[in-house]
Amino acid sequence: MKKLLSKSLAVLLALGTFSAAFADEAHDVMAKYLDLNVPEYSQSTLIMDIIENGKIVEHRELKQIGGGDNGLKNTVFDFRSPASVKDTRILQAEKRTRMMTSGFIFHL
Repeated sequence: MKKLLSKSLAVLLALGTFSAAFADEAHDVMAKYLDLNVPEYSQSTLIMDIIENGKIVEHRELKQIGGGDNGLKNTVFDFRSPASVKDTRILQAEKRTRMMTSGFIFHL
């Protein structure tokens, strides 16, 4: 029994030391994030649940499609389900300059 306990403790200690040796600090993680190249185009599927009184009332699926050029970033949100909101689209446009960001949201 003592042998098993000592082996388990040794394994846990080794795992703790190993994970601490390779952990990134918050500053390093943010530096990596900020150095990423921004893609010219992106697409994703989003799932949104509307919850009332702790129960899911409605399940919505939407596509997010984005791209940009010359400091203008456009994102379209296209609702795919349910039928009550299907084919509703929202365009979000942002103009970024060195000094400020201005944005507009349009319902299509």
